Amino acid sequence: MKVIIAGGGTGGHLFPAVALAEAFENTARDTQLLFVGTRNPLEVSSLSKRGYAHAGIDVEGLKGRSVGSQLRALAKISK
Repeated sequence: MKVIIAGGGTGGHLFPAVALAEAFENTARDTQLLFVGTRNPLEVSSLSKRGYAHAGIDVEGLKGRSVGSQLRALAKISK
């Protein structure tokens, strides 16, 4: 089974995603996992310590940001 897990940026999103990955691995031993998320150092180091593949993408949140930050984040979507 091949699984892509998208999420991260903060521990509150990352660690539940890791628990989900572990559940997939416990269900099917031949599971191939790929995490897709930010390039946040916490995210990258936590996943690499656990041996998970990680693809970082250039994204930002929108909620609770200034208008300028929201516009910058929206421009990144096209990438």
